[in-house]
Amino acid sequence: MKRAAILLLTLTLLTPTARADEDTREPAPRTASERTFILGEMRKFLASVQAITADLATGDTRAAATEAAARGRRVNAVLAKPPGLDTKETAAWKSMMGGARKGFDSLADTINADASTPRVLTVFADTMANCVACHQSYRLTAEAQ
Repeated sequence: MKRAAILLLTLTLLTPTARADEDTREPAPRTASERTFILGEMRKFLASVQAITADLATGDTRAAATEAAARGRRVNAVLAKPPGLDTKETAAWKSMMGGARKGFDSLADTINADASTPRVLTVFADTMANCVACHQSYRLTAEAQ
């Protein structure tokens, strides 16, 4: 058993990996106004995550559900995006962003249904997993002029 562990560790150390300073995420070139819009939406998501967490911690499920719904697709079906942004969004990008919005809708619905704490946290974790996957997949870059 000890030999197997040593062999596994050796193989792991010898396997080539991306350099720590190398960003392997897919570049997503955007104009300054598009980046400002996207980053603003991300900050809204993060602020909502903080508010939902605080609301759930104090038992204020009504506020938590309202905050979750505010980030959902139903409330944000039509956003005032910068012109041309839609044409730059790949199917995968749209799927991840749509998944995040759907996740917040699902979280609001789950909270409003008086679901158990483990169920609410599972839906919340699934929504956050979508956000993490997007951040692990893409990096905003300045669009070449």
